[in-house]
Amino acid sequence: MKLNGKFFLVTGGNSGIGLASARALVEAGAKVVIFGRDQQTVEAAVAVLGDNSVGLAGDVSRNEDLDRLFAEVEKSGQKLDGIFVNAGIGALVSIANLSETMFDSIIGINLRGAFFTVQKALPLMKDGGSIVFTSTAGWHQGIPGYSLYGASKAALVGLSNSLAGELAPRRIRVNTVSPGAIETPIIGRLGLPADQSQEIFNSWGSKCMVGRVGNASEVGLLVRFLLSDEASYITGVEIPVDGGYLLGAAA
Repeated sequence: MKLNGKFFLVTGGNSGIGLASARALVEAGAKVVIFGRDQQTVEAAVAVLGDNSVGLAGDVSRNEDLDRLFAEVEKSGQKLDGIFVNAGIGALVSIANLSETMFDSIIGINLRGAFFTVQKALPLMKDGGSIVFTSTAGWHQGIPGYSLYGASKAALVGLSNSLAGELAPRRIRVNTVSPGAIETPIIGRLGLPADQSQEIFNSWGSKCMVGRVGNASEVGLLVRFLLSDEASYITGVEIPVDGGYLLGAAA
């Protein structure tokens, strides 16, 4: 796959699936802007990605940060060929223990941030480009403690499908990837002890048809395909990257 001369934005590109996807794009010859909340990890990611990458720190839930991001994109003088709307946070917490502050934070980043990322990016995108959202296979699975996280990610599937129709006149394709148990730093951010979080992920992996937890690069390669012209006849779909979890759980 050759993406020479292509220009992409990856939110949440400083770690995990975002970084793996940015790396896949750069390895195919593309230029990438990554956006993440932590300045230190953004700088570390750019050091890994090399000269065809630029990193900016900011929070997708803050419109002023998004405005600053897209001002920098516009300064480049190059239109975006695609965006990977990946920034997100999660928590494994029961509905009884979920606070208003946590609600606002998760919805603010996972849904509001995703919506306004796309809205502000569209004037800077080429016709015929591509948008990919990150949802989660977990919203299909009824996982206890994932009510809010699952709802925020399920909403992205609805958003993606609607935008696929709305942006069709511009030939902009819109799709969603829904990872299952993937080994990323988010494992340590579920609000549980590290060993308990890892045990949960390993349990999900053991229920997959492939019998293991996945890795971020396995999602990143799919994202790269969906952002490329090779996926020119694919739009309005959600693609699970979960090792066959539902099949394995039902067996």
